[in-house]
Amino acid sequence: MKIATPLVAMIGIVGDGGSRLPYNPTIDIRSTAIGKRVPAAVDSVDERGSLLNSNRLKPTPPTDRTGRAGSPAWRRYLAPAVLFIGACAFYLPSSRFGFIYDDYQLVVNVAPPQATADFAEVFVERHWKGLPYYRPLARLTMVGQKFLHGNDPAPFHVFNAVLIGLAALLVYVLLRSPGVEVPSPLAFLASGTFAVHPVASCTVYPICSGRETLLPTIFILAAVGAWLREGRLGRATAFTCFAVALLCKEQAVVVPVLFLLADCLGLSMTRGSTSTGKLREWTRRHWPSLIILASYLAIRWVLFRGTNEHRLAIVERPFGPLLSVLYALQVTFFPFFDLVYEPPAEIWLSEWRLVGCLLVVFVAGLLSYRFWPVVRARILFWLGWCVLALLPTSNLLEQEARFAERYVFLALVGIAGIAATLASSLWNDRRGRQTVLGFGSSAMLTLAVFSFHRGPTFQDDVSFHSQWVRTNPNSDLAHRSLGWAWLQRGELRKAANHLQIAIRLNPGNAEAWNNMGNVLQRRGDAPGAETCYQEALRLNPDFAQAHNNLAIVLALRGRLKQSEAHFRRAISLRPRYSEAHNGLGIVLVRQDRRMEALDHFRRAVAIDPGNVEAHRNLGTLLESLGRSNEAAEHFRRARELGRDSARAP
Repeated sequence: MKIATPLVAMIGIVGDGGSRLPYNPTIDIRSTAIGKRVPAAVDSVDERGSLLNSNRLKPTPPTDRTGRAGSPAWRRYLAPAVLFIGACAFYLPSSRFGFIYDDYQLVVNVAPPQATADFAEVFVERHWKGLPYYRPLARLTMVGQKFLHGNDPAPFHVFNAVLIGLAALLVYVLLRSPGVEVPSPLAFLASGTFAVHPVASCTVYPICSGRETLLPTIFILAAVGAWLREGRLGRATAFTCFAVALLCKEQAVVVPVLFLLADCLGLSMTRGSTSTGKLREWTRRHWPSLIILASYLAIRWVLFRGTNEHRLAIVERPFGPLLSVLYALQVTFFPFFDLVYEPPAEIWLSEWRLVGCLLVVFVAGLLSYRFWPVVRARILFWLGWCVLALLPTSNLLEQEARFAERYVFLALVGIAGIAATLASSLWNDRRGRQTVLGFGSSAMLTLAVFSFHRGPTFQDDVSFHSQWVRTNPNSDLAHRSLGWAWLQRGELRKAANHLQIAIRLNPGNAEAWNNMGNVLQRRGDAPGAETCYQEALRLNPDFAQAHNNLAIVLALRGRLKQSEAHFRRAISLRPRYSEAHNGLGIVLVRQDRRMEALDHFRRAVAIDPGNVEAHRNLGTLLESLGRSNEAAEHFRRARELGRDSARAP
C-alpha cells in the first residue's frame, strides 16, 4: 500500500505551517504493519514499485513545540481558519433571504415549542407526515431556532452558512488525515471548491432541505476522520458521530461500510486493524456500529411498520440507478448556470454534458493508471465513498424526487478526494504543481460564480418557484407551489392561473384543489370553495388543512354542526393545530356552548402564543363571562402582536 506523504512528517490534524520534508508520493509502506511507526529511513520507490536507490532519508531537523520545524503554532491553523471563515462569508448574504417551499411546513406553520415535551416529541414521530423520514436531530435544530427566533428567517440562514463552513473544514481535515493525506495547499483547494460548488449551494440556501443534508454530512465526515486515526478515543468518536448522523438523515446508513472499506484498504491507523485477519479482531472493531445501525432500523420499523413507503423502484425503472450516476456526474462537472430544481431526466440529460463527463472520467482514469501503485488504496476508497454516498438516493427505492442536487452533496466529498489524490501525484513536479494550482483555482472561481448567481433565486417563495416553473413548465408541483406563493401575496389572479395549470397537469393533486379553494374563498365564492375543499378531501381524507378550511366555509354558510365535525377532524389529525382550535371555539360560541369554546381558545393560545385572533376571541369571551381582568390581558397581548405584525417586513 502506498501513502501520500512520509509518515515521519505527519504531525497534527490540520495545516502544514513551516518547513518539512518535501512531499514524496512514492513511499511504499506495504511491508509495515498497520498501526506501527515507519522507520525514519525508508527506501524510495518509483510509481511502479521498483527501487530507485538505497539512500536513506535524512533525519528531520529539530522541531518546536508545535511539532513543525521552525513553525509558529498559528501557521498550523491558518489554512483551515481561512477556509472556514471564507466558506461562511460566501453564504452570509443569504441572511437577507426569506423562507421557501418546505420551510413553511417545517418551520413557519409549526407552533413554537412551549415545554420540554414539545422538544422530545421530535424523537417519537416522523419528520414529515406521509414520507419515510426519521430525522429528529436535524428537526430539533429547527424546533430550537423556532423557539429562539420565531419566524425570523435570518438566523436560520446564518446557521446554514456556519454549517457549510464546518463541512468544508472537516473535508480539509479528512484530506489531511493519516492514510489519505494530501499537501495542505491541495487540501485547501479541494475543500474550498467543495464549499462553493453549486451542489453545495443547494444545501445552504434552502433552510430545511439544506439543513437535513448539511448536518448528517458534517457528522459523517467527523466519523470517518476519527476512524482513520489511532486509539480508542478515535473509535469512540467515530461511533458517536455515526449515531448522531443517523439521527440527522437516513443516508448515514453507509458509514459502517466506509469504516470497513478503510480497514480493508489499510487506510485506518488503529493498531491491529488488518494485521491479524482474524474474525474476532474484525468483530471487536466493528460490532458497535452494527449495534447502532440495528437500533436505528428498529426505531424506523416501529414508526413505519404497516406502511407501503419502502417500495422498490428498480423493478419498474431498472435504469434508475444508472441515471442517478449520470446525473451526479453531470451536476458535478458541468452544472447548470441557473437553478434547475428536481428535474426529470428529459430536462437534465444532455449529450454534450455527458460527453464532457466521460472525458473527465477518462483523464482521471489515465492518471490513476499512471500512478496506480501509489494511489490505488486512496482512489478505491474515494471511489467507494462516491458509490456508497449515492446508493440511498439512487432510485433503488421510491423517493420523493428522483433527481436532486442535494443528493450529490455527500458524494461530492469523494470527487474532491479523488481529485486531490491525483493532483498529489503531480505535486513534486514544478510544471505539474503550476498546472494543478492554475486549473484548480480557475475551477473554484468558476463554480463560485455559478453559486453566487443562483443565490437570488432562493430569496423568496415567488422567485424560487418562478424559476422552477421556467425550467420545468410541466411540473404540477411547481405550478401548485407558485400558485400558493402568489396567494400569500394576495395576487389572486396569478395564483388561480398557476393552480388551474397544476390541476390540469395532475387532477389528483389534493393540495392544488385546497389552494384553489382558498383563492375562491378570498374572492367570496363560498360554494366554489366548498367544492374544491370537498374534492381535496376526496383525494386525501386525512388532509387536516382541508378539513379546517372546509369547516370555515361551512361556518360562514351557517352549517355549524358540519363545521364543528370538520374542525374536530382537523384537530384529531393535528392535535397542535392552533387555527383549528380557534375556529372550533368560534363555532361553539355561536352554538352558545361558551365553556367548551373557552377551553379551545385557551388551547389555541397555549399552542401558538402568537395567534392574534385567538387572543382577541379569548378576551371577548372572558369579558362576556365577567372576567374583565383576564380579558384585558389577552386584549393587550393581541394589540402587541398586531403592532409587531405591522412592523414586520
